[in-house]
Amino acid sequence: MIGEGYVEILDSALTKCLIFCQIEENKNIKQKIHPNLDRKAWKQNQIFKPKGKNAFPALVKCPTVKYTYSSNNSNDIPFMFEYWANEGSVTFEVEFNSSHERFKCLKGLEFLIEIPAGEGP
Repeated sequence: MIGEGYVEILDSALTKCLIFCQIEENKNIKQKIHPNLDRKAWKQNQIFKPKGKNAFPALVKCPTVKYTYSSNNSNDIPFMFEYWANEGSVTFEVEFNSSHERFKCLKGLEFLIEIPAGEGP
């Protein structure tokens, strides 16, 4: 599973805020913060903070972290993807297993399924 985190500051008075993001310690999770963020603040306290005296821009979706989660155990990932091909069309189904406690607060998920250029589904 590959993902990205974003933050959007809606109140221009709060653009110099610090954002605490708790990500569980897990050997299967690899993460990299955006180069415009303070790496030291992230490594020491899991805080998203712009470098130096910079601020987050208001009303802009700003990337914060990219992560990958990999595991050989299918029970570790809460999604099951299935697809059904039928004469030039494909139906994709995504099933979410909500019994995974650590994934209970997921919101605004988007799935991107890339199809190589020039190829149909």
